[in-house]
Amino acid sequence: MVNSSELFKGLNFLIVASDLNQTTRALELKGLLEEHSCNSCKIHELSTKNELIKEQDTKQWFIETYGSTDAVHFTICEETNFPFYQIVAFDLLIPVVTSEWVNMCIATRKHVRTAPFSPDRRHIFKNFQIYVSKEAFTRPEQLFYTDMIQALGGTCVDVLSSRTTHLVTTNAQDNGIKVIVSFNKSCLIKFVLPTWIAQSFKLLQVVPVDDHQILPTDHKERTQEKMKELWDLIADNAFQRGSNIFKNQNFILGMDLFFNKELHAYLIEFLKANGGAIIRHLDESDIEGRGADIYIGSTNQSKEYEVAARQPMHLGNTIWLFYVWSTDSFVEPSCKLIFAPLKKKLFEHSQLILTYSNYFGLQRTYIQRLTDILGGYSTPELSRKNTHLITQFASGKKFETVRKWGNKCIVTNHLWLEYCYKNWQKLDPKDTIFQEFPTSNGLWNGPGQLSDAVLSNSSFTKGDRSNSLNNVGISESSTDSRSEIVKDLTTDIEINELFSKETDVTYLKEGIQREGLSLESNFKYSNINAPFHKDPALDTISGAQISADQQSHDDVLVLETNIEQKRATPPNLGPGRVSERSVSTSEVVEVEIEIDDHGKHVEENRGVYKSTEGNMSPEKGEAVNRKSWSEIKSPNGFPLVACQNTLIQDTSKEHGGSSFENNAEPEEVRASINTSDISQNQDTSLGRGSSIDYGKEILSKCDVTMEPRSSSPALTSSGGSRRAAKAKAEQRLHDDIESLNDFQRNSKRKKTGDLLPNEITALEKHKKLELQAEELIEKLLFAGETERNTTADHSTEAYINHKKPFYHINAISTGSQRCLSELDSLVLRRLGIQIFDEIAPSNLKKLNAIIAPKKMRTAKFLLSLSFHPLKYAVRPEFLEDILKTIHKGKTKTEIVLPDAASYKIFDFEESNILKKTTLSTKVFERANLFKINLINDIPGGVDVISSILKAHGINEIRTIASTQMNRLIEVSFLKNDIEGTSKKKKHGQIVPDYVFIVTKSAQVKQFKKVFRAAGKITLVVEWNWCVSSIFNLEVDYRDHQHVVYQTGL
Repeated sequence: MVNSSELFKGLNFLIVASDLNQTTRALELKGLLEEHSCNSCKIHELSTKNELIKEQDTKQWFIETYGSTDAVHFTICEETNFPFYQIVAFDLLIPVVTSEWVNMCIATRKHVRTAPFSPDRRHIFKNFQIYVSKEAFTRPEQLFYTDMIQALGGTCVDVLSSRTTHLVTTNAQDNGIKVIVSFNKSCLIKFVLPTWIAQSFKLLQVVPVDDHQILPTDHKERTQEKMKELWDLIADNAFQRGSNIFKNQNFILGMDLFFNKELHAYLIEFLKANGGAIIRHLDESDIEGRGADIYIGSTNQSKEYEVAARQPMHLGNTIWLFYVWSTDSFVEPSCKLIFAPLKKKLFEHSQLILTYSNYFGLQRTYIQRLTDILGGYSTPELSRKNTHLITQFASGKKFETVRKWGNKCIVTNHLWLEYCYKNWQKLDPKDTIFQEFPTSNGLWNGPGQLSDAVLSNSSFTKGDRSNSLNNVGISESSTDSRSEIVKDLTTDIEINELFSKETDVTYLKEGIQREGLSLESNFKYSNINAPFHKDPALDTISGAQISADQQSHDDVLVLETNIEQKRATPPNLGPGRVSERSVSTSEVVEVEIEIDDHGKHVEENRGVYKSTEGNMSPEKGEAVNRKSWSEIKSPNGFPLVACQNTLIQDTSKEHGGSSFENNAEPEEVRASINTSDISQNQDTSLGRGSSIDYGKEILSKCDVTMEPRSSSPALTSSGGSRRAAKAKAEQRLHDDIESLNDFQRNSKRKKTGDLLPNEITALEKHKKLELQAEELIEKLLFAGETERNTTADHSTEAYINHKKPFYHINAISTGSQRCLSELDSLVLRRLGIQIFDEIAPSNLKKLNAIIAPKKMRTAKFLLSLSFHPLKYAVRPEFLEDILKTIHKGKTKTEIVLPDAASYKIFDFEESNILKKTTLSTKVFERANLFKINLINDIPGGVDVISSILKAHGINEIRTIASTQMNRLIEVSFLKNDIEGTSKKKKHGQIVPDYVFIVTKSAQVKQFKKVFRAAGKITLVVEWNWCVSSIFNLEVDYRDHQHVVYQTGL
């Protein structure tokens, strides 16, 4: 037979036929593949071979039959109902496609993507190429959404191109959106919130993007509100596809899963929908002895991971969760290399820039993921910057090209990546085992077949199917379990295939510069190296300190220094402290209330755990002998000291109540009673006026199952008034619990109201500091008879009697070297002083003060002069002296706190300036200056400078590219149109038609040519002219200082 082409040269195919008709079509398809030079094509007929498969291990049977010699590269079938589909598609990573894929390859004369031709009905995203922004999500969140997309058959891309269908982000100011909008290509790509992915996955259908769409013009506050509403809507829907794959599996979710609250609740609901249960914990010490089966974490660098690794439990990550969901069967995380919490990066960014060849479908995704985990990045195309080529075969254009380059790019196979990760060593890619093309042992050594069994807990270790480390001369190295600070790499902003070749390259560069982005020589917006948005995992784990180069300044010094993007870091959460006390028969244990189950602060109350028969078994809820305090838990999985509420022991057996068999947990007893649900005016004979909390959910079979007491005639018919009163009180409590059950079954908070574990720890710590702050203040103020303090806003007597604050200061601070501790911040807040980190729309109306050592040119200081009004401008010593007074702790009959008027900022005409901030108009508005032109290379950045100008009355700003000056004409500049006929102000000053802010006098040359003969009134100034106007809150057009050029003034 004469071959029509060599399109499928060297490739092996398996065609699965389910009936006689498909067998006939399979024979025709086989002939077509052979016509185009395929190496091998076999047909599997289900009707004759199913029984053979059932009698042995499916994977072993498949590899021995189709994966030893002429190992299969593609499986072709119109359905997924054959018994080895999950093994082939998800375990062995062999693409499963319909016959249409073959026809499309032949029609286009190239190997097209396999994803759109998947026969799996769950792959509702198979036609989508989705870009998930790294700057909008923490790393764990980004990986979670990526895995969810891939589970739905979608393709996640790190490069924006004309083939990208969706961009997922939470911010309309995302750099990816900016790039697309700057080139007028927003019609090609849909910008969506992550809720679109979550809802589609939950319903197993592609939901319309309209409700989840984010527009480039959307404000951040509106976007956040919209996303909150969508998460609430998603919480009301059940998972379309539930299962029992996690049946009898109790999960502990690591605190290094830095998910937002809604996504965390979504993950919990996902696990429960598939049969799992959740065990809550406050810190790593709570992991031991909790009966957990699986720990899910992000990295192996946390203390939680160290504790979990010593327990008889599986160690997994979210990649493993979606793998189990896809295969619809439970497998241990140790069966694959990257299913355990990920290790820290091994390579520097520049050491591993690889491209790949002769891998298909999910094999490519696996190579990309493994490369990213190791610290490198992968590119689909080959270029001179690539350090490695990963290939299955010693053929192909990339392979031949790299061979010609010599040692500039190393050719190796996927085993090199896998063993580097498993061994945590930079191995020699030229070792013999890594130079096999293809690898020996067929599919046993295929991509993704190396297990993590050697590094897993010994209780769950299985034999590794692939060659052991000893067989290849690789020694196992120990893994450092300590935290590592991983530095973010500089983002590469690239554009690829988004624009036609005729597009003016210079204009493209300036378009990116206008948006404040960087531009490399190659035009391709790449997501690979974009820093993750406020990723706590990169900054600190288990209290690790942030390195000096990662700590940003608290402000932007305009014109003096460049802007440094601030990186949010999580609070340094300390472990919750749980006191251990022995609980025995007839012993009363008091538990101090600190926070309720919603994280709100509640008043101090005491809960009482009273035992009459013995302690409750955490396994079966039975009365047993003495147990330590640490062994007794509340129904929501927390130690009693963290539950803060009254717990009544199960005595149902004594009174004839029924017990639960086989760890069943009926909805009727999953009660949660909090202060917001029970009136505080109820009878308090058994603490009914207190907050009674049995936890929002029974989260684990090993937690205590609380069973309400049932009433008995024997309790009410005799025994005197005390027994009757006790029984009556118990019945009232029982009725309250039953009423709450109805509420909980219909409450959305049952699904999404749980706090994150790290939030609970932070709240407990915060509450303790609040109490300490209150104690410091009251200890000082309650001593002796107090007298009125005339220098402060309120007297100490007023504070004591009515808890009114001394001050009414809401400030922004800049230029101060001292960082306030959390305790100091709480003390100041108690006194009426609140310090905000940033100026935002949410706090703009309440801000009324600036704290700075001197008059400064920082963005915060300049913006503070736009506060309406600015009441206080004080030095940091004001706060320092207040705190010194409080921390002295000495009791006095008269307490005098510092007066803000004594701490004025030097060289600042406070009285005159503060008075002007009360005016109804802003400084540039009063000068009839509404529109302005701004050069794009201004220090500090266009965005920051523009925000300052707009805060002071400028309505519209046009950015002028410095490299485009020679092409500009009059209409290129924004005219300062003024309503009305008069352009003169009251004091006779003439307002310019055009105002241009520049950084160099050379930038004025073309401006002069344009307007010299136009007869226009023009003004070209330095940024210092604007700063001076803002400092004085007055514009003087007659002042020539900082003026570069003017006409008509």
